[in-house]
Amino acid sequence: MTKYTLLLIFLPQLCTGAIAFNQPSTTAVSQKGSDILRQLLNQETLIRMSLTKDVQSLLKDQRKNLVRDKDITDVGTEVDRLTRETTSLKELNIKLTNDVNALLEDKQEAEEMDQIRANKTKNMEKKIEELTQQTSVLDQRNLNLTQEIVAVNKKDLSSQITGLENELLGYPDIAVQAACVGTAVEGFVSAIRRPCSNEAPSCDVICKDATPQMKAKIGNQGRKEATCMQTYHFYGANQRLKPGIPKQVNRIMYRYSREACSKQFCGPNFCCCYL
Repeated sequence: MTKYTLLLIFLPQLCTGAIAFNQPSTTAVSQKGSDILRQLLNQETLIRMSLTKDVQSLLKDQRKNLVRDKDITDVGTEVDRLTRETTSLKELNIKLTNDVNALLEDKQEAEEMDQIRANKTKNMEKKIEELTQQTSVLDQRNLNLTQEIVAVNKKDLSSQITGLENELLGYPDIAVQAACVGTAVEGFVSAIRRPCSNEAPSCDVICKDATPQMKAKIGNQGRKEATCMQTYHFYGANQRLKPGIPKQVNRIMYRYSREACSKQFCGPNFCCCYL
C-alpha cells in the first residue's frame, strides 16, 4: 500500500477532525473553516489528479512490463526455436561433412582406379606394340620360310623336271656307260662326258683328272690312275624319246678307235675311263 493510498483513506477523517476541533468559532470562524475545507478539497483534488496520473503511469508501466514479459517469453521461445534449428543445422552439417568426406574418399578411390586403369591400358598398349613387333618379325620369318620353301620346292621341282627330262631323253650317260662296260676287261669303268670341241681336253687328260672322283666313289680301290680305254659320240642326246612308235630310230652312237683317246677334236663327247 502506497502513501497516496493512505492519504486518500485518512483525508476525510482529518478534515472532519479539523472542523470539530474549531467548533466554538463564530461566523468568521465558519468562513475560515470553509476556506480551510476549500483548500483541503483543492489539495485532495490535486492529490487525486496526481494519484490518477501515477496510477496511469503505473498501469502504463505494467502494460510495458507485460509487453516486455511477453517479448521476453517470445524471445525465449525464439531462442529455443533457434537453438533447436542450430542443433538441427549442426546435425545436418555433420551429415553433410560426412557425405563430403565420403564423396572425397569415393573420388580418391575413383582417381586411383582411373590411374590403375590408365596404367593397365598403357601396359596393354605396350604389350600390343610388342606383340605387333613380334608379329611383324614372325611374319617376316614366315615370309622368309615361305620363300625358302618355295625355293626348295622349285629346286625339287626343277630336279624332278630334270630327272623327267633325262628319262624322256633316254639317259645317254647310262647308255654310254653300258657301252663302256661292254668293251672293258675286269676293272672299274666310268662314262664321262666331254665337250665336243677342238679346244676341249683329250679323253686321256679327262680320265686322269677324274681319278680322285672315281676313287672317292669306290673307296680308293682300283689302279693308281684312270686311263682312257674307249671313246664314243652319242647323237641326239637332247632329243626326247617317243617309245611305242614302230620303225622309229631313237639313239645312234659312234665308236672311235683307241687312238682317239689322245686327240683333241670334235668327235668324242664321252670318254670310257678305266681304273
